[in-house]
Amino acid sequence: MNLKERRKRFMDRWRSRQGPWTLWNIDKRDGFLRESSCWLYRYGITANHITLAGFLLNLLWIGLYEYFKFRNPLYHLSFFIIPIGLSDVFDGSAARNNDDVTPQGTLGDHLRDMIYVFTMSRIALDSGLDWRLVVSVVVVECLVLLLKTIAFVWNCDGKYTREEILEFSLDSFQHTDEDRWYGVFTSFGIPAFMVGVYYNVQFLVYAGQSLLICSLGIGVLVLKKEFLWTPTPKEKE
Repeated sequence: MNLKERRKRFMDRWRSRQGPWTLWNIDKRDGFLRESSCWLYRYGITANHITLAGFLLNLLWIGLYEYFKFRNPLYHLSFFIIPIGLSDVFDGSAARNNDDVTPQGTLGDHLRDMIYVFTMSRIALDSGLDWRLVVSVVVVECLVLLLKTIAFVWNCDGKYTREEILEFSLDSFQHTDEDRWYGVFTSFGIPAFMVGVYYNVQFLVYAGQSLLICSLGIGVLVLKKEFLWTPTPKEKE
């Protein structure tokens, strides 16, 4: 089996784990972003560059916040939360559309997401979110990344060939239904709480807290499904 056939098989297996309740059907999303992602690729802007941009913007965000302590949630949403979220939406499609899926990009994507959640939680803590809820959200996010990384090294068993790493990345590091909804509830829950506190809208305060509690329950499912997941007999073939 040549490399092109292997990649096609990997992509088919990747898509097979995408359920009907993902944010947006992966093929439709990739098709919608195909023209723009291919245009960027022609000018040397790869999916990994997009992931790195989101990562660096996150570091800038937490640095500026720690220095200036700005409270207005519109600043956070407009300049950091939405742009970083868009980098998360765009980089995966850019990688698939340009046949440029790499283990480095996959790991970088999860690392950026972890720091993203940490930064939002840090700001929400200053806004008055219960510290136990903040710690729980951060711990679950860190566990998801940690267990995936352990499984990554364990699966490769020291044989870090490009094909083996790529196959494991596509099998175990891509987003399943639970990953999607865990990310949605966390990404909307914390900003909703911040806006509710700043503008004294109790509905948003309670909605934000409820979304975060739901995200914790889904996070447990993510840990169970991702770390304990094993291939079916058909997939082993």
